Amino acid sequence: AIDTSHQVSLTVHLALAAMCMFQWGSEAQRDQWLPALARGERIGTFGLTEPGAGSDVGALRMRAHRVPGGYEISGEKSWISATNQATLFILFATIDPA
Repeated sequence: AIDTSHQVSLTVHLALAAMCMFQWGSEAQRDQWLPALARGERIGTFGLTEPGAGSDVGALRMRAHRVPGGYEISGEKSWISATNQATLFILFATIDPA
């Protein structure tokens, strides 16, 4: 029998985190992350759900503010699988235009 929690974590790792990186990551990000994700040396997870918003992307409160060298993230997520093992977090946030 398969433990459902392992099945969910594997689905999140492969179908959500790794596929997001494959589809939308830069070439440098794909080169850095995909080989290790495919070998299982790194674990990816996916953060969409928020308290009060659920998985409604139109109601997301998490914000990404541009700062030198990248983005600063503010907000809260819930129901993220494998957070204690993950080294790659794909987060959904609204980009602050400022």
